[in-house]
Amino acid sequence: MRFTLFLLFVAAIGVAQTRRTANPVRRAEVDAMKVTGDAAAAVAKLEQLEQTSKPSAALEDEMGFLLAVLNRGPEAIDRFRKAPAIDPNFAAAHYHLGVALWLAGNHQEAVPSLEKAARMGPKIFDYRYRYGAALTELARFTDAATELKAAIELQANNAATWNQLGIALQRQGDPKSAAEAYSKAVGLEPRNSDFHNNYGLMLLETGAPEQAIAQFQAVLASDPRNQGSLGNIGLAYLNQGNLRKAIEQFEHVLQLDPLPPPFNTTSASPISRRTTSQMPRCTCIAPPSSIRESPKPTILSAWSTGRMASLPMSSVKCAPPSP
Repeated sequence: MRFTLFLLFVAAIGVAQTRRTANPVRRAEVDAMKVTGDAAAAVAKLEQLEQTSKPSAALEDEMGFLLAVLNRGPEAIDRFRKAPAIDPNFAAAHYHLGVALWLAGNHQEAVPSLEKAARMGPKIFDYRYRYGAALTELARFTDAATELKAAIELQANNAATWNQLGIALQRQGDPKSAAEAYSKAVGLEPRNSDFHNNYGLMLLETGAPEQAIAQFQAVLASDPRNQGSLGNIGLAYLNQGNLRKAIEQFEHVLQLDPLPPPFNTTSASPISRRTTSQMPRCTCIAPPSSIRESPKPTILSAWSTGRMASLPMSSVKCAPPSP
């Protein structure tokens, strides 16, 4: 996998519960290497520990993490496979394996692992949220909405979860509820352009073009060259039957960029629809950033946190093992 992909992966696995290896001396040495950012040395040290230790799900899980940092994708996945094989009740190991497989494009194997994590750790936000995001991607919208609502019960103020729920509800065919979810996301993060665009498109779909334009203009107030919002205003004008203003708006977009993202003028389709997400606010996660994508939301954007490269490995904290 590409290096940037594994930075996203490192962010995803860093939040969940991770068990520590047992040897306190080697543990301290490995932690010291993380402080200096020396993942290769940490791997070598853990490989030494393996030679004198019994098979350990914790060790396999941590090795997977460090190999992911080193962009050694296939080896990382192999380690993550071994962890739940050793300890089937290790929820975080199922979660890590599911994330790794999904980002590798192996959705068929990833989903059962993500589901196991969600069932073993029903009170862990990440497990419910990311399983719900995967179900959305797989067009299992009813199940996705159930998981995302469960995640919201755990973190009601997570704007990204509301946005993701809006996507699931919209594709489920419930535009009114979707608009309410998008509205909640916008209320929690009023400066997030993606949430405004999604909410505006939903308002457009439910027959409120003027309110939709207000959402798009809210984006342009701080980002006047946002092509998604500019193009979406053109679509709103089309929805109102104002062909002249729609053409003027689209021409303005073309002047900014001769090759903008494709859009469909036969319906109220977005020029760009994005989904952004953030990991829960904690010591190991940097502030989120947006990822531009096609109208169909992707799991990668739903799990990204951005700017992970600036974080030292030592910022990823290990939690005590789950019961």
